[in-house]
Amino acid sequence: MNNILSHHGIKGQKWGVRRYQNQNGSLTSRGKSRYYRVSDKDEKKQKSMSYVTSSKKDIEAYSNMIKTLKGSNEFYVLEFEGTVKIASIKEGSAIFNRLKSNNDKFKRMLAEPYGDFNRNKYKDYSSSLADRDPRHSVFLDAVRSAGYDGLVDYNDYRITKKPIIIISPEKLKKIGSSKRNYQGGK
Repeated sequence: MNNILSHHGIKGQKWGVRRYQNQNGSLTSRGKSRYYRVSDKDEKKQKSMSYVTSSKKDIEAYSNMIKTLKGSNEFYVLEFEGTVKIASIKEGSAIFNRLKSNNDKFKRMLAEPYGDFNRNKYKDYSSSLADRDPRHSVFLDAVRSAGYDGLVDYNDYRITKKPIIIISPEKLKKIGSSKRNYQGGK
């Protein structure tokens, strides 16, 4: 008896051409991911670090946060597209633990008092990323060196479905923005 394993690909797909890819290798509009940033103002360009989501359902949660924090019913939804590699919580935690073990500058920063946070735990440390402290550059550079353009936002993970911190904003292109009014309850 002969054991044969064969694979014939995807019907209609051309050899060497992947879905959502043009003949020249560039991505089609469907091949690029869309990201949404909810803000209290219309920003002209991406900041050095941006909090975004790839889920339209998260827009309501973020608009609720703006209403609570800023006291405003108006907000902007900024839309970006691009291809970025995102570190999962597990991958971000591994980078954090490697730095904590091997990098003296990072260890000293973690030892400094910081509010109520126990920054020796990745969960608490990632919550402190929102303050944009320049000392976070050691961690963010390590994330970039590992080949990532962003990471899952551990802090917002409990209130939204796909929270992301983009640390390489040059990889995203702004394709639109719209002013909206808060429609949620409470």
